[in-house]
Amino acid sequence: MDTDKYYVYDALPNPSRMIRLIKILSTTPQVSCVFRIVLLDDSPVFSALSYMWGDASTTELITIDGRPLPVTTNLAHAMRDVHSLWAEGRTPRDDAAEQWLWADAICINQRDDQEKNSQVPLMDKIYSGAHTVYSWLGHEGETRFAIDAVNFVSFIISKLPCGTFIWERTDKGKTFPSKLEAKDFDDSGPNSLDEITT
Repeated sequence: MDTDKYYVYDALPNPSRMIRLIKILSTTPQVSCVFRIVLLDDSPVFSALSYMWGDASTTELITIDGRPLPVTTNLAHAMRDVHSLWAEGRTPRDDAAEQWLWADAICINQRDDQEKNSQVPLMDKIYSGAHTVYSWLGHEGETRFAIDAVNFVSFIISKLPCGTFIWERTDKGKTFPSKLEAKDFDDSGPNSLDEITT
């Protein structure tokens, strides 16, 4: 395809305070989206996507506002999966039609270094301000172990009292949380991983 037919980004009026969000309209036959520009200070409701970029040379075309834009195949797959979740009703908002997403490789003009230099420092604010952050590690079969590990860690954290861990190294080189400094909580919480998991 002729590259001058690709999507052309309009400059953000204030790239140090504004971001682009995408609404996924469809995922068949290809991912089709529209952009919206929002001011972060207005606390817009959106989800953010964190994903494995994958091989940058393996791309597919999506459409933004009716114009083609090449993205990594991993990003296109991640967007399909997020759209599928939304279609199933698993959304941060009641109205599935009003779901907006931020994904760095699309929402930041990757060909504009000045914009990237303004947008990258906002990423902590973007992720912390997102209603939901989706972490896409790959297709379900590829990520089963990672999902199990994240679920286990989440379970462990949910059982811990509020406090600060002091990490110690054993003689075998492993680190583990050996004690918890009390910070405004009673000390009736678990004392070891064994107590948490039993």
